[in-house]
Amino acid sequence: MALVQPYLFFNGRCEEAIEFYKRSLGAELQMMMRNKDAPPGEAPPLPPGSENKVMHATLAIGGGIGAVGGIAPGLAKV
Repeated sequence: MALVQPYLFFNGRCEEAIEFYKRSLGAELQMMMRNKDAPPGEAPPLPPGSENKVMHATLAIGGGIGAVGGIAPGLAKV
């Protein structure tokens, strides 16, 4: 049986999405990395004020795992 693990992007609003999934679906945060925690040279230049935005997180929802990302505002349109 195939296992699907979605990766959803939330244009600078990833932390809000995480809280929504925790409240609404009982999701459990497994891992979270903020832009400022990225290894040097791994992230593109960030707009001022986006250092504390969520870059990547994984959530356990039901029996599956989902990932979310928070592209910094101004870097890409999703």
